[in-house]
Amino acid sequence: MKNLSVSRSIKYYMGSYTTLSSFWHDENVLIDESKLFYVTDGELIIRTFGNEIICKKGDVVLIPAGVKHDYFLPKNGSAKKHWFHFSIQANGVSVFNDYFIPIRTPFDDKSIEDLFIKVNKPVTNECDALMQSSFILEICSILINKSGKLKNQPETTDIERVIRFINENLSSDIHLETLSNLANLSPNYLVRKFNKVVGIPPMKYLLNARIESAKTLLLNTDLSISAVMQKVGIYDSAYFSKLIKSATGYSPRVFKKMLGK
Repeated sequence: MKNLSVSRSIKYYMGSYTTLSSFWHDENVLIDESKLFYVTDGELIIRTFGNEIICKKGDVVLIPAGVKHDYFLPKNGSAKKHWFHFSIQANGVSVFNDYFIPIRTPFDDKSIEDLFIKVNKPVTNECDALMQSSFILEICSILINKSGKLKNQPETTDIERVIRFINENLSSDIHLETLSNLANLSPNYLVRKFNKVVGIPPMKYLLNARIESAKTLLLNTDLSISAVMQKVGIYDSAYFSKLIKSATGYSPRVFKKMLGK
């Protein structure tokens, strides 16, 4: 059985609740401690590893120690955030070394904000310091459980996540912003990266996937044309007819009758 006994070291450096303005920006930032933000209002942008990540209200933002990054606000933007700098090590090594954790993790549960508030409370005695360390550990544990992946496990790339989401949610109302949030990339960067990897933009891929699924359903099921439209997320019959005719040379009704369906 694997020995799970570890020696943990947790250190808090500084933190606060801050309203950000245009003065909040810097490039090529590289520090020895990790940073955690909880965005309570507005948007802020982190640029790292060539990716531009838009972080919004309700997001927890992790920047591990030693990760070079830029930070700034959108043009004419503002934001508010809880934040603190810290280190957390297990047997002398940062716990984040073993995990892939996205820079941005959305949270619906506001209890995470309460933990940030508790972390940043003044420490006046040893009991306060122990409680502060426990709150930091709790935030990190929640973050790892929610979005962390062990580095010795196969990693799903951002583009693979987008493709899988599209293929599994064709009936949903999917927008570019939905896909960019899923990939933790700005919309413009997602379009460029998706186009480079797949060969077409993400919304074109979505349309093609809907057309191919519709063709399969028309030929191989007893579903009505309106039911097929709902399955693939297209609700304008004239537009649907135009798409199928462009792809097959036939109207949906004629195409469906080709195999007697």
